[in-house]
Formats: sequence, structure tokens, C-alpha cells
Amino acid sequence: IQTVAEIRDVVAADPGVPTVLAGDFNDRPDSRVHRAMKEFAPDAWELGGHGDGFTIPAGQPNRRIDYFFLTPSNRFRVLKVEVVDEPVASDHRPVWAEVQLLPE
Repeated sequence: IQTVAEIRDVVAADPGVPTVLAGDFNDRPDSRVHRAMKEFAPDAWELGGHGDGFTIPAGQPNRRIDYFFLTPSNRFRVLKVEVVDEPVASDHRPVWAEVQLLPE
């Protein structure tokens, strides 16, 4: 949670700058970390993902801990978010998001 507070402070320093926060957050949806992130940056998977979004373990994914958070929310349109069927390159399956940056 401390790291989320630090991320929020960095984002708040330039609130109008479109920002994508992506990566392994080591926490499941609806965890304290996930809820805290969504207070200021929507989860792209919830806006445009299909399926369960499971990414780990790569061989047989059974949970979602990799995310794209977008802020400010009014600057992005999520077109598509997908987990790539790649079980060898990493211990996580890759996630990619197609988003449109909207004008101010």
C-alpha cells in the first residue's frame, strides 16, 4: 500500500499528463493494492478485457496479477486488452492493451 501511495503522489504532481502504469503488481483483483490503485487509475482489463485475464503461472495460469492502470480516466478509451498465449518466454504470460489517447 505504501508503494501505491507513492505512485499516487507522482501521478498527482502532474494530474493532466496521460499515464499508463503497467506491470506485475503481485496482487489479485479486489485486493487492497488493486482497490487502492483503482481509486485514481482504472484497471484497463475491467474496461476492455475478455475472459479471466489470468497470467500466472505461465504454463497453466490460474490468477491475475498483471495490470494496466490508466490515468486520468477521461483521456483514455480502452479498445482491447488481452493475455497473449505465450507460456515459455516468462513465468507470466504477457498482457497487451490497445488504448486510444483522447484529446483534452
